[in-house]
Amino acid sequence: MTADDRCDGGLQTGPHNLAGIAVSYLEKRQDVLVDRSIEIAKLNGYAPFTTTIRAAWVSAVLSITECLGNYLAIAETDATGPMATLDYKSDPRFTRMRKIARQHRSLGITLPMYIGLFKHFRNLYVSMLEDLPAKFHPQVTNRVRDFFDETELSITADWTNSNENVRLRELQERARAMSLDKDRYFAVFESLRNPAFLLDKSQNLLNANKAAAELFLGDAEAGEIVYLRSMSERKSSLQTVIGQIKAAATEHDQSVWLETLNGTRCFDVRRRALHDAVENIKIGHVVLLNDVTQHRRAAELAQQSERGMSRFLATMSHEIRTPLHSVLGATELLRTADNDSADDFLDVIEAAGQTLLQTLNNVLDYSKCGNGPPPSRPIAIDLKHTLGEFERIATVRRTRSNSHLDFNVVPELPAAIKIDWAMTQQVLSNLVSNAMRVDDGRGVRVNVSEATGKGGGTLLRFEIRDHGPGLSADDGEALFRPFERTSARDTGNGGTGLGLAIAHHLVQAMGGEIGYENRDVGALLWFELPFEVCAAPVAKNEGISPSVEALPHFARRCLLVDDDPIGSTVTKRLLERLGFQVDLAASVHDANRLARSSEYAVFVVDYILPDGDGPSLVDKLRQNARTQARYVALTANVEALEGNNDLSQRFHRILAKPADLQTLSAALLVPAQSSGSTASTGKAAPKGNLDGLTHDTVRAMTEAFQDAWNEFRSDITSGNDKRKLGRQAHRLAGSSAILGLHELETPLRELERRCQEPAGDTEIEPLVGRLDLDLPKLATWVELRKSVGFS
Repeated sequence: MTADDRCDGGLQTGPHNLAGIAVSYLEKRQDVLVDRSIEIAKLNGYAPFTTTIRAAWVSAVLSITECLGNYLAIAETDATGPMATLDYKSDPRFTRMRKIARQHRSLGITLPMYIGLFKHFRNLYVSMLEDLPAKFHPQVTNRVRDFFDETELSITADWTNSNENVRLRELQERARAMSLDKDRYFAVFESLRNPAFLLDKSQNLLNANKAAAELFLGDAEAGEIVYLRSMSERKSSLQTVIGQIKAAATEHDQSVWLETLNGTRCFDVRRRALHDAVENIKIGHVVLLNDVTQHRRAAELAQQSERGMSRFLATMSHEIRTPLHSVLGATELLRTADNDSADDFLDVIEAAGQTLLQTLNNVLDYSKCGNGPPPSRPIAIDLKHTLGEFERIATVRRTRSNSHLDFNVVPELPAAIKIDWAMTQQVLSNLVSNAMRVDDGRGVRVNVSEATGKGGGTLLRFEIRDHGPGLSADDGEALFRPFERTSARDTGNGGTGLGLAIAHHLVQAMGGEIGYENRDVGALLWFELPFEVCAAPVAKNEGISPSVEALPHFARRCLLVDDDPIGSTVTKRLLERLGFQVDLAASVHDANRLARSSEYAVFVVDYILPDGDGPSLVDKLRQNARTQARYVALTANVEALEGNNDLSQRFHRILAKPADLQTLSAALLVPAQSSGSTASTGKAAPKGNLDGLTHDTVRAMTEAFQDAWNEFRSDITSGNDKRKLGRQAHRLAGSSAILGLHELETPLRELERRCQEPAGDTEIEPLVGRLDLDLPKLATWVELRKSVGFS
């Protein structure tokens, strides 16, 4: 039954009032009454002729319960049962029930069908009241039966009194069909997952679906806005939402921010006009909301990132162009400089190169900090000796600035401590570099002392004082965020802010604190780190032979494993210059064969090999080793090894290609550490890679590169075997670095990376055009060949 209203009149419920007892009892069981009513309709064939909206059934139960309560309140002092003298057709006690019946009659419902379902309601209410206490049960149930009996008489008398004709029956049939269609469309409307609104032609709210009610009003069931008076009274709130949508959305921007029960959300608004196809007039509108908050915020974040990247690129352009300007200018002046001024220009070139190197290293270091700072690894150091070495290096580099650097280390510091000096040195270098950049020429002072921490422990405190413009409060907050420079400190010397951002991350990783203080002139930056006092470490040079010639014969045996014929030639000559007796293997198979037939004290291994990889080879060599050996990685894939702790721990040292004589000497002419020692990286500049090699050797290297390049060009145009192309790119990239063919090295490294990724994930076609070229078109190749006597 689908009543729009309920019985009029209030109820006076009390502990001894039978009407109040019955109504209170039934209201508590309202959901059960609704569920059983729907089940009865389904079981007895009434479902096809009734609504499928639960809210309509709730309305029917509420109407019957309220009218029953009103009847019981009046009938408590009256005789019970039908009366022969009453005019039930116009009895005021049943006015509401007759009105509900007329509404169903207008929809095509017949009297037998209506009375039949009404009798099922009678039985349902009587059975529900059987659980009342015994002292109330007989009176209440008898009067409930009387209510349904007399209501049935009133409905029947009213119904049969109507003078129906054929047209009325046709109208009723049509109305019934339209009601069923309405329910179907209404069910679809209610099932929409996104908020939807129905508006009249004046854009006033007619209805909103369940999703809209839940989002803007709270918990709601399907149809409640239409059928329940309590919910329909809240439609004014939804009309306010419609007003906000009309005010905010424009023709060009259909998105609008609205306040919901889930917070402020952004919606894409879609409006559609509803037309009467017969009369061809606009009868209303439907408004659909699609939540695009996540997309909108992602777009805003992308725009913010794009603006940040633009600022970063502009800053990096300045930071790179400035030292390059110094290098190019000093180089030009050096061509015509006399001997007295040549050293000055060389100092300028070296200082500019160091500045450029620090900028690039800061970018790489900060990108690593994006996934969290690296773990702290404290080691024992001779504190005063280590600080002295840092002071010496930092003082030598002061030529890049017009300022000077002073160090002050208090004598009370312990002789040896445990601290992560690699991180500490990087923090100190970045802060000193920043101070030298902004100082006005009166000098930068570094103080190293002890401090007491918040928990009472002793900390190592570093203070860096400059004579720059100082920092405002806002600038101080921005100091340790990347890519930002504070205008108050802008002395014309630039700075990316990356060094300070990295310092902030690293100090936190070591469990310390970092901050700043403004002084009358300049600023003081400081950081404090926890440490442990320990025994003095063994000096680095203690027990180390100055030359391989002083080592036993066995200790000079070295196996170099590298499949790059050019790179291996240079490395082999450098190792031989150090005094090693070197055997060369170009594959994992060859290395295992040589290791079985000979004993080696040193293994220098590339990461990527034709039939395997360096770490796996080292595992095999360790298993079969008859004596203790030293394992060093020499590779262009340093980041891949350092980024995997399991792989890096297999080597005593990790060196970057190309490595010079000094780097190899430092890595090989030291006592072998345990395999669990921390891997370190030697990165050497590629200058002097061909120094000391005869013209015949270099000529042979260029001819080998020419043959390998021709084969590579033939394979890259087909592009069928990415794995083979990756191995070729790896070898040729290393050879290009050694021969100085830098135009080829970068795209070859990129091709190697792409070929290592799963098939289908990356494309190599964009690199084909850059690499499918004739070597004589490269100026560096022409110069290389001329240097060894080729025409």
